[in-house]
Amino acid sequence: QAANDPANPGADTSATGTDIPGASHVKPLADPKAIAVAAGVPAPPTVSAPAWAVYDGVDGTLLAGRAIATERPTASLAKLVTALVVLSRTTGTEMVTASKNAEDSGDGSEIEMKAGQKFPVETLLQAMLVHSTNDAAVALSEYLGGDEASFVKLMQQTITNMKLEHTTITNATGLDDPAPATSTPSDLFEIARAVMKDARVRAAVAMPSVTVARSGEQPITLTNRNELLGTYNGVDGIKTGFTDKAGNNVALRWTAPAGAKGQVYIILMGAKTNADRWADARALLDWATPLRQEVLITEAGSRVATVPVAGSRKRASVYIADDIKPAVRVGQHLTERIVLPRTLQAPLRAGDNVGRYQLLANDKVVGSSQLYISKNFHKPSRSERLKRYAGDWQSAWKSGFSEVRKQSHSFLAYWGYA
Repeated sequence: QAANDPANPGADTSATGTDIPGASHVKPLADPKAIAVAAGVPAPPTVSAPAWAVYDGVDGTLLAGRAIATERPTASLAKLVTALVVLSRTTGTEMVTASKNAEDSGDGSEIEMKAGQKFPVETLLQAMLVHSTNDAAVALSEYLGGDEASFVKLMQQTITNMKLEHTTITNATGLDDPAPATSTPSDLFEIARAVMKDARVRAAVAMPSVTVARSGEQPITLTNRNELLGTYNGVDGIKTGFTDKAGNNVALRWTAPAGAKGQVYIILMGAKTNADRWADARALLDWATPLRQEVLITEAGSRVATVPVAGSRKRASVYIADDIKPAVRVGQHLTERIVLPRTLQAPLRAGDNVGRYQLLANDKVVGSSQLYISKNFHKPSRSERLKRYAGDWQSAWKSGFSEVRKQSHSFLAYWGYA
């Protein structure tokens, strides 16, 4: 239990610099630790895709982009919305019976299912996300919607609930027939981030391949269409797409290694060739991934301020309890906030928590710690308080007497008597 409540009405909340504004009783160090990152984000590389966006996955900040609000055909990125509906309405263990319509809907990317075969929802979801199988998407849509058209209404309702005004869904697969689904890089980022919140999706899109058992036939192994998975360290999803009208699309996520913090989302739409898609994605990853790094701002045990103690001539040195080592992005404005009482009340013991420290990046807290003192302060006795007050009075009297003598001497000198 803290000896002093830092949330009391008399506490100071101030941002440190060379001073703590409005906190005359809180004395910052003479040379507070400077906090600085690069002044701004460097220019992104030139890429060929006509529409793209790069987002910081930690806070959702748009880092760079082109035509981010321009609606374009999504191709199989529409299957991310299919996945959102499936995730919201199933556990994954339900069994789906393939229809003749699902059997006929593969269109080159398929499990090659046959009508009457049964598949777990989780298996179909994995096949759809890993290899973009169209028959799996149609089978799931019929299972949940009764028919694909009814399922599309569920998809569009999901988009409406997300308040995404520039996305239109036409089918469960993203194929151009009867008309292409359309969206924007900015909307697709929101969809991608939403679907990646589910552990089932994160596990699926990170799989190099998935093997699907088919009753009465040999299992089929489907490879992941994400060419950066396993070749670009940290890439862990999400989805590719291609149709003649859409061109080559991809939604990618990169996550920093374990123990570090950082995440990047990339949405690319309309690349002319498959090679262009991956060259653009790699260039944007090379640019974006170093922009957020862990930085040691303040070490545990560092002294951050001194505060007066009631009844004592000494000030209490205040120390930070934990390392402040946030993952900060180039160009972010960092501010320290120290919350301390104006005066500490004895008795105090070494180790008592007396306040708190916060580090803010663009006004959002990215690091915090308790503040503590390292020395004991006993509550002064009545005789000690009297002695101090007497000393203070004597000091004040001497100071005043000295000032009177100085003024008297000046007066006498003026009249020639000094």
